[in-house]
Amino acid sequence: MGITKSPEFAHIKAKKSSGSLLWSLESKSGLTSYLFGTMHVRSSVAHQFLDKISPYLQRCEVLAAEMNLDEFDHVAMVQGSGLPPGTSLESLMGSKKYVKARKSILNSFHVDLDHFKTRHPFFANAAISESLMVNDQLESLDQEIWNRSKDLNMTRVGLESFMEQLTIMQKISPQDSIGQIKYIGRNPGNFRRNLQKLINFYVDQDVNKLYKSSRKQLEGMRKTLLFDRNRIMARRLSRLIADQSVFAAIGAAHLAGAKGMLRLIKHHGFLVKPVIL
Repeated sequence: MGITKSPEFAHIKAKKSSGSLLWSLESKSGLTSYLFGTMHVRSSVAHQFLDKISPYLQRCEVLAAEMNLDEFDHVAMVQGSGLPPGTSLESLMGSKKYVKARKSILNSFHVDLDHFKTRHPFFANAAISESLMVNDQLESLDQEIWNRSKDLNMTRVGLESFMEQLTIMQKISPQDSIGQIKYIGRNPGNFRRNLQKLINFYVDQDVNKLYKSSRKQLEGMRKTLLFDRNRIMARRLSRLIADQSVFAAIGAAHLAGAKGMLRLIKHHGFLVKPVIL
């Protein structure tokens, strides 16, 4: 989709952090489950944690991912992610602003907005972020964890369904997403630096800073993409871990914060502790 791979975020070393991407969730009966914060990318930046989490995955009966990855329907995704008839990125931005943003983003990230003209701006934003990562792995981190759980004959479930995730994306106002594209076009250097900070926070396993950075970038989309989903996923996960050992793998931005998964699960009566990786 007009994306050129960049090596700039390929070799980021971790610093010491008091946080962790992996947390133990202990029920009142003493049953232990785990919650791991993933990154939805095909990069060794995220995959470096795979071998470290494998022993904990092997201890569990169930894998709970954000979504049941076997349910993914590419055709439905394409059909459900289009803008309304007669609407395009250009019409939402205005022709002059679109041409200017397209040129800036093409020069800075080698991503052509014309390839996303009639799709929800969410996808153009995702492609721009992906262009800064080295996609040196065949599968995303989430998919690799899913595949390993299959090899272990684990039960696999999604905390959200594919259709729920598609509906969530459709709830995002195109105007909110288009604002991010405008910002990137005006400030490509700032966007690049902010994304690098986000990657550094992940590698350092600093889930608090990662959450704060993600929350800031989401602006008007926080309730839809973070808070509402956290509440639903925490409730569903709490039911699962009440009577079985579960390894949950969800986006790391969902973990921390006053409305984050860790605090919500604690409120459901579980003992939550960081696991040093």
